Amino acid sequence: MKVRPTCAACILLSRSRELERLGDLNLEDALAGFRMIAEVTGAYIGPDIELSLLSTISFRKLKTILGEKDPYRGLKEEGMKKAKRFVDEIRSFVKRLEGREKFHFALKTAAAGNAADYAKPYLDTYIHTLDSIRKIELRINEVEPLYDKLEDGEIRNVVYVLDGAVEALYDSIFIEVLNELGASITLIVKSDAFEDDATISDISKTNLASLVDEVLETGSDAGSLIPDEVTSEVLAALKEADIVIAKGSLNYLHFANNTDLAKNVYSIMRVPCKFLSRLLNTPLGSYVAVRVRPLQ
Repeated sequence: MKVRPTCAACILLSRSRELERLGDLNLEDALAGFRMIAEVTGAYIGPDIELSLLSTISFRKLKTILGEKDPYRGLKEEGMKKAKRFVDEIRSFVKRLEGREKFHFALKTAAAGNAADYAKPYLDTYIHTLDSIRKIELRINEVEPLYDKLEDGEIRNVVYVLDGAVEALYDSIFIEVLNELGASITLIVKSDAFEDDATISDISKTNLASLVDEVLETGSDAGSLIPDEVTSEVLAALKEADIVIAKGSLNYLHFANNTDLAKNVYSIMRVPCKFLSRLLNTPLGSYVAVRVRPLQ
């Protein structure tokens, strides 16, 4: 599966919401902007076009129309500030856990972070607390078995592909636990803004860089790791990894369409749409940690 009509419509719905809430446009200019986004997006729609490419092209047009390099900057900063005190409490709790229980709760925390997404049109943004994470059930959990392999030293080289900026604070807890299990971690982060995803600038305001062995910028603002747009260092890191953890639905779909990019890819996310809900056979808005498999 590359692009379905409903997926293309979802992208346009996201861009229309952004024009109304992120820009200082009057109605006439907003409608003109939406027409330009629809035209540039429509020109690329076809059976062999990646969803992440459509998302990227449409968001680049949005940035031009708004005259903003990072339209979500204010929302990201506000969300990161709010999430930080919750994450500090969660971290203190996780440090008191041990073994598989610790791994499981840190994994749930990483999944919970994906709810702090301002760009998905069918779900409300939610910034989780310790109490709310306690209540989360992973409806699919194919990452849990990796605990034994990490503990036994069978997995050493982990590539972790970030998604949202606020979400990255929650990821830091899971990354710390991976570290404790002996994993060498390469963090991959966007160079420039795509929706509310983490950029290298966002990460510089956190302690994430100190938790990993290497931070690699994609060299792009693309919505996922499109081979023609990312650096050769990123592509090499993917190929050399024992496992890849790719956060979020767009990364999930891109790896599912391009399984030659990396082996042993796992995605941790909140299911954001009816298409993925049907594909994964789990309710909209549920939390999953799944191994990425080729789409039919």
